[in-house]
Formats: sequence, C-alpha cells, structure tokens
Amino acid sequence: MYGGNVTINGGTIYCPNYIVKGSTYYQNDNYFGTVTINGGDITTDLYGVYGRGTVNVSGGDFVTKDNTLYLYGTSTINITGGNIRSREKYGIYSNGSNTRVNVNSTDIENSVIYGYKSAIHMEAGKLYFVDGKAVGETEYGVYLKDDAVFGIDDRVISITKPEIVGNYYGLYVHPNVFTEVYDGIFKGKTEGYNGIITGVADGYQLKEDGEEVVSEELTLNTVYLIEQDSFLQVKS
Repeated sequence: MYGGNVTINGGTIYCPNYIVKGSTYYQNDNYFGTVTINGGDITTDLYGVYGRGTVNVSGGDFVTKDNTLYLYGTSTINITGGNIRSREKYGIYSNGSNTRVNVNSTDIENSVIYGYKSAIHMEAGKLYFVDGKAVGETEYGVYLKDDAVFGIDDRVISITKPEIVGNYYGLYVHPNVFTEVYDGIFKGKTEGYNGIITGVADGYQLKEDGEEVVSEELTLNTVYLIEQDSFLQVKS
C-alpha cells in the first residue's frame, strides 16, 4: 500500500515487501499518512513501514526481515504496546531531523522492540523513551546520533524501566548528543552504556552495578541511577 490512513486491529497478515510504503504516487517525498496497529500478527520479507508519516503501535506482533519501521523527514512514531521485531536489521530506524520517536509501553514482559542489529537506531530525530524494553542482539539496544530522554523528570526514580539491552552496549551515544536519563536500566556485554550522558535526575548519578548473569553463556554489565548520598563515606 502506498498511502492513506491504515488501521490494523487483528488477524494474520503476510506481505512479501512492505505493509505501507510512502510513494510519489500518493504524495511527494514518500508521505504515506497514518498507520495504526492495534493488534494482529504481521509479517513481511522486507520493511514494515517505510517513508514519512505517523505510525501508532499499541498491540500485535510486527515481524520483518529488514527495518520494521523506517521513517524520515517530518514523522512521528508512537509505541504504547505490541512487539516490533526485525530479523536482520533494526526494529526502529529514524533518519529525519524532524522525526520524533515516543516509546511508552508499560508491559515490558510482553511488549519489546527488538532488532537483530540494534533495537532503535536514531541516525537523526528525537527519542523520548518513557517506558518499555529495547533489545539489540548483535549491536546496541539504542544507538543515538541525536538527542534523547529516558524516563520522566518527576522525582520518582525507576531503576528497572525502561530497560535497554544490547550486545556491546545497552546505550551508545555519539559525541555532541544531548542525552538525559531520569529512569531506567542499561545493560550490555561490554558496558551498560558508552558515551556522555548530559543530564540525570537531580541528586542522582549513574552507577555501574557489576554483572548480571543471564545464563551460562551470557553475562551483562548493568548501569542505573542511584542517589549521590549513597556514595558518601565518613572518614575516621
């Protein structure tokens, strides 16, 4: 499908290429409209949604071979549930300076963004990751070349959500990227994160908490927020 407003509420859908691909046949510069996925089992052998527009995912299982959601230009992705899975590349790939990716899925046991490479690759665009789980199997949970915020600056700190898991690092931040962390835990085989975190919740700092043994074959290093007073020691 090349454009218009598309809503999927359930059922089983298989496509050999795209579910929706923006096209100049519909509007200029690959604009496709709004895609809403509330449920269903969706599988493609290429991309899931490609182009410019708005994508809302609240349920269902969306599995693709290539990037599941590839958006650029002026676009918006809203994830509040469901599973997004790329078998060979990225669950979400953002390549537009005016693209905004919002993730707020409270059911992290049954709602995961997964990428064989990275779960979320932000080449450009803003990421607001309030709640949910992102897993990158061979690279990073989240890869940032643009600004991002994790959690909410509300003085209520969660050290379990959002959960960002990667192979090398849970979170990889390029230089000169503005990144704030107010909630969450970051896990990776090498380290929980790599790069500079610009800001954290007042009175807190990121703490490396050693290793989490997942299985005999897999051990992850974890990083999360802890009150700064916890680091103070009284000298005799």
